[in-house]
Amino acid sequence: MYLNKNCRKCGTKLTINNIFNSLIKQYSWICKDCFKEYSRNYIKENFEYLQNYRRNHVLGTGKGCNIHGITKRTFTGFCEICNIKGKVLKYHHWDDADLVKGKVVKGVWVCHACHYIVEAADQIDKINKYLSLKREIECSTSNGIMLKQLNTI
Repeated sequence: MYLNKNCRKCGTKLTINNIFNSLIKQYSWICKDCFKEYSRNYIKENFEYLQNYRRNHVLGTGKGCNIHGITKRTFTGFCEICNIKGKVLKYHHWDDADLVKGKVVKGVWVCHACHYIVEAADQIDKINKYLSLKREIECSTSNGIMLKQLNTI
């Protein structure tokens, strides 16, 4: 079904299937293809600004949603655990009560590998149990091997 309008950018006849729906007047009466092109160009031209905004004010959650409008600690450019530069960094936070607009969210900048470590460190009781089990197994295994070696001599 054709609408009685043409795209403001390319002049294509607008249909229900190819019109970009927006409440923002700037994007009204524009086709989806023109909006995609505009979006790509905007991202290319403003990449550094958008990257810095995301680093400082958007927090991704493990559930696939992003929380906007918060403030993170300044981006360090290196993992604060292993001090390695050049890796993709994530912002690990530990208190969901901080997720309020304008409030600084406490957290650390960590690489992917160290992020597993800090996630595990938040569950210290499980780590302690693992370490005690590891010590028990190490002791029992080394004693068992020594007994077997003595029996064969």
